[in-house]
Formats: sequence, structure tokens, C-alpha cells
Amino acid sequence: MNIKINPYIKNLIKENGIYILVNVGLIIIISFFLIYNLKQIPEKQARINSLETEVQGLRNKANLVSSAINMSEEELTSSVKIFDALIPNSEDFFSIIYALEELSAKTNFIITSYTINLKQSSANKLQLIVSGVGDQNAFMNFLKEYNFGGGRLITCDKLELSSEFEGTLKLNINFYNKNISSGDQTSLSLNKKEQKEISEIINKVNFLLKEPSVDTSYPTKNNPF
Repeated sequence: MNIKINPYIKNLIKENGIYILVNVGLIIIISFFLIYNLKQIPEKQARINSLETEVQGLRNKANLVSSAINMSEEELTSSVKIFDALIPNSEDFFSIIYALEELSAKTNFIITSYTINLKQSSANKLQLIVSGVGDQNAFMNFLKEYNFGGGRLITCDKLELSSEFEGTLKLNINFYNKNISSGDQTSLSLNKKEQKEISEIINKVNFLLKEPSVDTSYPTKNNPF
């Protein structure tokens, strides 16, 4: 059985066929666009919720630390900047080399070589075996300055001095980073001694925010390792 199409409708289709096809195409494109965005909504919402949780967690930790060490918000912000410079969130080889160069310039103790001690390094600690030369004054100045003087927290596990002080010194020094989860601690208690130690560290390295010579925009270099 043949279905007869009204001549008027047939002519209408012929005259407007292109427009009908364009509209159908637009409807298909819009439909795909809407479906795609609808699928993205849960993922984006989850990301937003994750960021909100992270921000709230950082606020809670800031309040926790501030209350524990009895600091104002401004003092806490300043202290966080100092500790972020001393112990960055992730290891930065260029800041290590920059710290060694700063120490050498300040103390006149010339660092001649450094190598990574992988056996004594970990995710949160990088140990270098550093060799250097200098006179007795340079050596003593280096020992006074190395903990914070380069803009990074440095500790020393081992020190070897050449016989009869020929001016050659070898040290096993450690650099640290905060590449570690701080957990969900809800309380923090510091005794007076610990608060005093924190204040002393902040006062000692406060030059990091004041001296123009200390700059976190390290010059571009090839990886020294």
C-alpha cells in the first residue's frame, strides 16, 4: 500500500530540505554536547568537593598550629614562609645548589665537589657528600652558618677533616622536604621549650624574608646531578 504525501508537504520539504538537515544536525550536536557535559558534572563536583575539603583541612591545620604556638595570623603566615623555604614541599635540586653557593659566598669556604649518597637518602631526605677547602676562619664560619645560612635546613651526619688541618673538609649533609602526609591530627600540644625553640629558629632565619640576596628564583641551569 502506497502512502500518498500531500503535494504541499512534499514541496515544502523540497524547498526547505537544506534548512531541515541543518537543524537536525544542530540538534544532534547540541544533544552530544549536553550529554558530554552532563557526564562531566559529577566529576567536576567531586573535584570541587575535594578542593573544598583540602582548603578546610589547611584552615584547620593553620588554626591548630596558631593556637599551639600562640601566634597571630600575620606571624603565622610569615613563619610558614620561612619554614617552606627551609623545608620545601618537594625536593628541588636547584635550591640545594643555590644554598651551597650562598654558604660558600657567606663563609669563604669553597665547595669543590658534591655527590648524592643514595644509600642514606629517602623520600623526605637527600644526603650529599660535600668536599670543600678554606682556611680556619672559613671553616669555622661554615660550621656556624650551614644549618640555615643557605636558605635551606641542613644537618650534618659526618665530618672529616684533613690531617693537621690542610684546609680540606668532607661532610655528609642532609636536605629535607615535606613530601609526606601530615595525617588528620586534630590536636597539637607544644610545651614552652618547644615553643621557644620554634621562636629561636624563626628569629635566626628571619633574614630569608629580608635579605635581598636570598631569592627563590634560582638561575636556570642544567641538572647538576
